[in-house]
Parts: sequence; C-alpha cells; structure tokens
Amino acid sequence: MTGSKIFSIFVILISGGFLVWISYTETNIKTILPSFNSKLKTRENKTIVLYTSFFGERPWLFVHEHQDYTKTCGCDFNSCRLTYTTSEVSKADAVLFHARNMPGLAELDNLNKVRKPNQKWIYFIMENPRNAPDVRPLDKYFDWTLTYRLSSDFRMPYARHMRIIGEKPALNVNYAQGKTKQVAWFVSNCNNKRDKLVFKLEELGVQVSVGGACANKFPHQIQCSDRDCKDELRNHRFYFAAENGLCEDYITEKYWYKSSEVNTIPIVLGGSNYYDSKLAIPGSFIDPFDFENPEKLANHLQELTKNNTMFNSYFKWKTEWKLYGLGRGCEEFMCDICTKLHEKPLMKSRKLSSQINPQRECDPKEAAFIKWLS
Repeated sequence: MTGSKIFSIFVILISGGFLVWISYTETNIKTILPSFNSKLKTRENKTIVLYTSFFGERPWLFVHEHQDYTKTCGCDFNSCRLTYTTSEVSKADAVLFHARNMPGLAELDNLNKVRKPNQKWIYFIMENPRNAPDVRPLDKYFDWTLTYRLSSDFRMPYARHMRIIGEKPALNVNYAQGKTKQVAWFVSNCNNKRDKLVFKLEELGVQVSVGGACANKFPHQIQCSDRDCKDELRNHRFYFAAENGLCEDYITEKYWYKSSEVNTIPIVLGGSNYYDSKLAIPGSFIDPFDFENPEKLANHLQELTKNNTMFNSYFKWKTEWKLYGLGRGCEEFMCDICTKLHEKPLMKSRKLSSQINPQRECDPKEAAFIKWLS
C-alpha cells in the first residue's frame, strides 16, 4: 500500500444503533467509481426524420433541424436528433409525414419494406377530418398521430395558453373604447352551414361585416385599410370565430388570434367543448349553443353592444391567462416524441382510421347546429 492514500468512511446504522468504520485506499476508490458510473449511462440517441415537406416548405417553418429543444423547451432532447435527410429513413427511430404532402402508396410500400423493427411512423395533420384525406388506406403503415386533438398521441394545438403565475395584471382597460361596429368575419370558403347563422343574425338586427373572398355574398362588407385588416377589426366588438367544420377539439387561429390581437369577443362556432381549459380560455368567448335559439343569442349581442361593463367582463381572462403560439423556439411535441421513443415498452400503436373519423368527430355537432338554427 506504499504511496496509497487512505480514506475513511463512517456509516451509521440507525436501526442497529452502532457505528462502522471502513477504510479504503485510493486504489479501492478508483475501482468502485467505474461500477457506480456504469449505472448512470446516457440514453441511446434516437433519430427522427421529417420525410415530407410542409405545404411545399422544406425545412418546415416551425421545426428546425439544429434547434436546441433541451434549452428552449426545458426537456431532454440531447438524446434525440432531428434531420431532414431522407436517406436516413431506414435507420430512423421515427419518421414524420405531413398528410397534405403524403407520398403515394407505392413509395410508402417501398419505405415500409426497409424500415427497421420498432420504427414508428407519425401521421401529422392540423386540418379537421372533413378536410383531411381518407386515412383508411394508410392504416397498415402508421403508428402514432400528431394533431390538434386531445386524444392524439402527440398534440400540436394552434396556440397554447397557461395560467399567469405570480402577480397578475389589473383589469383597468376599457376594451369597448372606439368600437362602433358589431360583428366582423373573414371567410373564403363560401356556402357553408355557418353562413346561415350570419344571415339569421342580420335578420334579427345584428350587423355582421364580412371580409374575404365571400364578402360580396353578404349585405355588409369590410373595407380594409391595412394588409391584416387589424385597424378595421379593432372597430368591432365581436368576431365570428366560425370553424369550417364543427369537429371535436378543432379550434384554429380564428378563435386565438383574430380575436385576442384586436380585443374583440369571439363568437365561437365549432365542435369543441370550449369550456375545457385544456382547449380554450374560460370566460373569453360567446358560445351560440349556450342560448336556446338564435334570437336569444342576438339579444345578448345587442345588450353587450350597449353595456360596456358587461362587454369588458369578457376580458377578465387577461388577468388570469397568457397566450403564446408557434415560432417561439419551442415545439412541445418534439420533446414528447423524444420522450416516448425512449420508453420501454414503446407506446402502443392505434389504428389511424379509429383516430381520424369525420362521422364520429364532426357529424353529431353539425346535426345539432342545424337543429338549433331551425
């Protein structure tokens, strides 16, 4: 033991009520440490390939190949690698496909033949099932989903919101100031069921100003003075946040941005439970289905047009919640994918057509809306 340093370790065994003295040389310590460190192995690196473009954009505008998600999201993404290099698809752990840029079945078959065991294919779409391609031919290929749905394997909502922690801002703004008009609406998909509610409100004395490709089909139009029409929208008290499909959990920028950026109250028309705080901000909207019929909805809008105190109460949410969206440097779904790829056993696959189904997700609410209108 010549030249070796001696370390003493005291171990107190409380239950036994005695003390043990153990001595180790420096050589002993060096022998012990490697066996301890071997239990702290870093996780095996996982590769995620983004195979398709996103509406022709490659790389995707909101997913960056060299983004440090560990830093920006606060998750452990060091054990995952993101790439747009499609030649790596055969050895990838997960492959992400955008539904609107999906390869043909022949190409999918070829990719399927070279995929390694346990490789997961992820089907990504942000459109509702009414506007989505038929997924039944894809059932045999795909394992996981990335959509706006709460039940999706990985979720990507159009915006995110969180409760304000700490000191909350005071509600000392008159949001009604300068708002001389009633309802605004931008629409480019004409002759939809939602048009009927607009015409009904007009009949009941509520003015709806319409912009977009369908504007000339309605009695009142919006004349924009700027590109986003924000100056004109600020003159309105309400925004008709009507989705193009009344489908479960489907809440788009119509609710999130058109309303919040110009301080209008969104009149939501969708298939979601807007009162679920995981989907929307409680108290921030008017849901037509809360009223017995369109007449009572119109009466409520007229009252809010005259009563500033009642109107401002719809903005109390700004003292409780904050809103953030895409482009902030963190996409939570990338963290979620990385985490799931390291789980053992891997998350079970579910049939794609059982998750994306317009008859189940959209038909019931659309039928209820037609009944409510009549």
